[in-house]
Amino acid sequence: MSERTGHPPVVECTAEVEGVLDTKAIQNRLERLESSAAHLADTITDKKARDYFLRPILNVATDVKFTLSQAQKAQLPIHSEMWIQAAEFTLELGEQAVKHAQKMIATYGADTIRVIG
Repeated sequence: MSERTGHPPVVECTAEVEGVLDTKAIQNRLERLESSAAHLADTITDKKARDYFLRPILNVATDVKFTLSQAQKAQLPIHSEMWIQAAEFTLELGEQAVKHAQKMIATYGADTIRVIG
């Protein structure tokens, strides 16, 4: 009970709390994505192939960082949630790109993947 009003204290909006948790989970996944990109950079020997596979992954990492920064700056919980959902969606695209690159390496070998032209 609040001494001033005699009412129970106001509880913070749960969307903000969930947003914080979602943000932490997204940041952890982003770190794994960047780690996977670094591993792919070390694995793929052809520079053009490396650029081909890494560019979308690194662009996703940049976009996720931007959307998370917007979520933190949001003045309303609903706006924060919107940016967190955008980060989640974008991160999923990056994770798919990593899986695709890993599948190509597993199928054809890191030394075999080439971009001609």
